[in-house]
Amino acid sequence: MAQVCEVERTKEICNDREDPPPSKGIEMYVGKLPRDVFEDKLNRIFSTIGTLSSIREKTKNRVFAFVEYVNHRAASKTRRKLIPNRIQLWGTEIAVDWVE
Repeated sequence: MAQVCEVERTKEICNDREDPPPSKGIEMYVGKLPRDVFEDKLNRIFSTIGTLSSIREKTKNRVFAFVEYVNHRAASKTRRKLIPNRIQLWGTEIAVDWVE
């Protein structure tokens, strides 16, 4: 009976909280973006590499964004493809790395 109560209480606590932060290794920092690059353009490029969970942009300073993949494998694949190649998108060399 004690275990059932603990499980129910844990569920109640978790349901009251906001979504947890992404697990390490599934969120990528994308920097040095041109100011005219918005979520739709980022989605078109980064979804071709792996399945995305979300893209977060900063509202005032859109020179960077956070791209979240559904799992570590997809994020790692993106990093392997983009970092060594010093990839240029939209006329600029972008920066891609893990979110710490």
